[in-house]
Amino acid sequence: MRDQTIRHARLGACALFVMLLAACGGGTANTSGTTADAIDVAPVPPEPQATDYLPADTFAVLTLDVTRLRSSPYYPTVVEAFKSTDEMSAEEEELLHGLVERTSTVWAAVIPDDDGTGADLGVILVEGDYDPGQPEAALRSVVPNPDQLQPIEIAGHRALSGDGGTLAEIDARHWIIGPPERVRALLENPPGGFAAQNDPAWAEAQQWLQRPDAGITFVALGGPALHYELERESPMDAQTAASTRAVAFSLDADDGVSVEAMGLMGDHDVAAQVIQWVQRQIDQLGQSMVAGMLGLGPILQGIVAQAEGTVAGIRLNVPDAEVRRLLGLLPNLMNQ
Repeated sequence: MRDQTIRHARLGACALFVMLLAACGGGTANTSGTTADAIDVAPVPPEPQATDYLPADTFAVLTLDVTRLRSSPYYPTVVEAFKSTDEMSAEEEELLHGLVERTSTVWAAVIPDDDGTGADLGVILVEGDYDPGQPEAALRSVVPNPDQLQPIEIAGHRALSGDGGTLAEIDARHWIIGPPERVRALLENPPGGFAAQNDPAWAEAQQWLQRPDAGITFVALGGPALHYELERESPMDAQTAASTRAVAFSLDADDGVSVEAMGLMGDHDVAAQVIQWVQRQIDQLGQSMVAGMLGLGPILQGIVAQAEGTVAGIRLNVPDAEVRRLLGLLPNLMNQ
């Protein structure tokens, strides 16, 4: 999953570089003097929302409120630290920074992989306002083989298709990126939503978050794919992972950094066991060399991990002064 996620995430960044003109529609006014009662007016169907194009089998969504993240007092420091690396040329850095400045929201949908056991990145949706011509030119400057990008049309939507992925315009402010066959299916027949978000466990996980509109949020519904990833990527055993009904996470960075994470478990005892494991991990991290070098002791001591019924929850608030101290270390860390 990790290699696929990195590959698709890079394509997702490329999606920010694509923008085509949207078509405009008009209407005619009735000037005949006919009364309103005599007119049979068909109801106007609601405009589809961007998230209506997420796959029907989506079980997890990562949302980046880029507008909110840009408003963080720490955003300029992070930008400068990124520019201090030699990962990209000055031209590419300026290009990426300009696109981030014009992006408002990014959604990444996670779906079961082909064999139904693990997870895969389904599609990425991007919302923003870009200068005409700039995104397309930027895309061609980033991809390895720009000559392979072919303009196509899918169900009336203009798109660019290249090796392994398609970038398509939903409307004037929204783009979708993903595997060609998946993007085509979603544009031809938008699902209009996904079942996971209607599950009571999804709603309970969302409601637990004190900052559901944070800069970064993640919600996932329990099922074979999530259980498999929890067992594979965390120290959870199979039984504990299978007891997970939903997970949620948020991170905000307005005045200090606030982090919260939760697992909605099958019963109270499992939630308590998860918290015991979390506390052991925190204790071990506090004794590590990295924690000592970065001075993470006070931060780790501020983590509140507790079971609340069937919820295993973690909350952390890092003060502004501590955040700025850590950001001061960022350039050296990124250049190592």
